Amino acid sequence: MTRSAWSLMAIVGWSFVAPAAALAAPTPPASTNPDVACHGVRDADSQIGLFTDARNIVRYQRLTPRQPASETETAESRGGVRIFLTARPGMTPEWLQRIAECHIAREIAKRYQDATQSPLDVPGITVSVTSTGDGFAVDLLADTAKAADELVRRTTRVAKPAGS
Repeated sequence: MTRSAWSLMAIVGWSFVAPAAALAAPTPPASTNPDVACHGVRDADSQIGLFTDARNIVRYQRLTPRQPASETETAESRGGVRIFLTARPGMTPEWLQRIAECHIAREIAKRYQDATQSPLDVPGITVSVTSTGDGFAVDLLADTAKAADELVRRTTRVAKPAGS
């Protein structure tokens, strides 16, 4: 937006607030090429067991497709799971996002031949990481209902549902 447009908005008293759903929407990995997605990420970091070790997972909740409550919200047509992870020293949402995208890119490149039971190893997912203050919320959304169910199944094996 141009400076004059912002000035006009300030004079008229308008403000622009992006809908929360649009800000938190998971996006496809920056690259499905592991050389690009994993640049600067150590092998050990991309193989972390954050999603398969119950000590790292505080709780989870199933995410179901939903229609927008207002015209300013976007619809979420995909389901999946939100996993709440404990904080680790030096970990940021951006770095955790990058590690998850690197892991996903490596699995895509290997065509999931060495896939584990990690939710990150479900084909056709996107990831979005946000801070919760004392940890992280990791949204994993799937392209299909079957994949969304698989995300929940894998997460259920090691974690407690929200509210437990």
